Amino acid sequence: KLKKIYRIMQELKPEYKSVIYLSEFEGFSTDEISKILNITFIQTKTLLYNARKKFKNLLEKEGINYNE
Repeated sequence: KLKKIYRIMQELKPEYKSVIYLSEFEGFSTDEISKILNITFIQTKTLLYNARKKFKNLLEKEGINYNE
C-alpha cells in the first residue's frame, strides 16, 4: 500500500507534492506551510485544496481510501 501511495505522489505536480507532503506527512499547518514555501496563506489553502482533491482521486482509482 505504501508503495502505491509513493507512486501516486510521484504523479502529482511538484507544488502539489510539496503541500501534500508538508501537510499530510509532516503535519504542518497551513500557516506554517505558507511560510516554508514563501507563498501567501490563500495560495497555500488553494494549493492544498486542489492537491488533496487530485491526490484523493488518484488514490481512489487505486482502491485506496483517502481517509485511512
